[in-house]
Order: sequence, then structure tokens, then C-alpha cells
Amino acid sequence: MSLKVEGIKQAPLTICVTCDPTRGGSHVLGRNSIPETDILSTACAIQNMWLAACAEGLAMGWVSFYKKK
Repeated sequence: MSLKVEGIKQAPLTICVTCDPTRGGSHVLGRNSIPETDILSTACAIQNMWLAACAEGLAMGWVSFYKKK
């Protein structure tokens, strides 16, 4: 855990991506049939950010504090 936090402290820029399944209501596409849709969509968004960073010649790391319920 301390290694993860140390890397965050040293980064020149930090972006925090969060997922709150209580926001947006039940009308969000996919939420009614697959409850994990929010987490999966968040992971896809982070991967797209990572690919875009690489395309621009930037480094990016993914630090997850995900806690399964």
C-alpha cells in the first residue's frame, strides 16, 4: 500500500477516476440487466485514457483501491 501511495505523491499530475453506482438512476444503459456494468465501463474508460496517453508519448499508471463488497 505504501508503494502505491508513494507513486501517487511523486506524480506530476494525478487523475482520480471514481465509480458511484448510486448516481444516474436505474435508466443508465445496462444497469438493470448487469449490475457490474458501472465497474466494467469505468475500467474501459481508464484503458482508453491509458491508450490515449501512450499515443501522446505520455506515461500512465493504474493504481486501484477497489474493494470487493
